[in-house]
Amino acid sequence: ERGIPFSVSMRHAFVPFPGGLILAADYSQLELRILAHLSCDCLLIQALNGGTDVFKSIAAEWKRIDPNAVGDRARQQAKQICYGIIYGIGAKSLGEQMGIDENEAANYIESFKSRYTGLD
Repeated sequence: ERGIPFSVSMRHAFVPFPGGLILAADYSQLELRILAHLSCDCLLIQALNGGTDVFKSIAAEWKRIDPNAVGDRARQQAKQICYGIIYGIGAKSLGEQMGIDENEAANYIESFKSRYTGLD
């Protein structure tokens, strides 16, 4: 019948054994935390352990500005570069994602890696 909402959740496809339970977890910035651990980059580890907005802290360190001066655009750029580096993004793809040309994206990647030296 029309008007009756219908939805299917994949969670209902998994049923624990009697007496058991299914645990779901959402780890905040898991990939970034693994990158920090594996790279031993002190600045990245410090940003993750700082108790503040991780990507604002990273953007402030990367651009060498006060964290309070980091706007939404700089925060988003830092986030895109972090996850791009984790997944091996190149300058061309990063440029397309960020709406900048390839050379500028290459400069962003290089300047980011020069600030977070453990990532290279």
